Amino acid sequence: MSEVVVLLIVGLLFIPGRVVEAADVGVPVSIANQHNASGRNFHARHPRLDRFPSREVWMHSEEQSLLLKYLTGSQVMLEWGSGGSTTYFSLWTQRYYSIEHNPEWYAKVRSKLNASLSSFQHVTYHLETVVSGFRGWKGALAPATFAQFHSYVKAPGRAFPEIVFLDRVLVDGRARVAFNLCTSLLE
Repeated sequence: MSEVVVLLIVGLLFIPGRVVEAADVGVPVSIANQHNASGRNFHARHPRLDRFPSREVWMHSEEQSLLLKYLTGSQVMLEWGSGGSTTYFSLWTQRYYSIEHNPEWYAKVRSKLNASLSSFQHVTYHLETVVSGFRGWKGALAPATFAQFHSYVKAPGRAFPEIVFLDRVLVDGRARVAFNLCTSLLE
């Protein structure tokens, strides 16, 4: 069984048996020389990857670097919370699954994916709507609970039944604490 790496975008990387703070890693990433398991040069396929850190990804360069350290191009990755991370990190995976809760944001990211279909054929994107007011959630950037985002947290089982295993999980969406406490995600 492969080791599952879960990155919660709060500065922590969760690897079975240990927790590493992103700021303490300091991993230099040479994107121009990054290769996947088959030896294909990703820079040649995706020239925009020579810019690191990506301005499209809303996370610190240390977090981007840490995540890229664990992406070699052969992994199956699941992401909660889409955006620049979807269009950037998916280029470093064999298969990429993404879940979004906001219909307007979903439409924007879907448009970017559709604009470059040849680069994103391996991306499966799903909308699991959670509306403001549901079980008291105030919406937007308000804190959320597992009860409010239960269907969003559990969406992969319904939305992506073809998933047999995951190598990487990126939690960059709502209800991050609930994900940390929901150990069934990795079973």
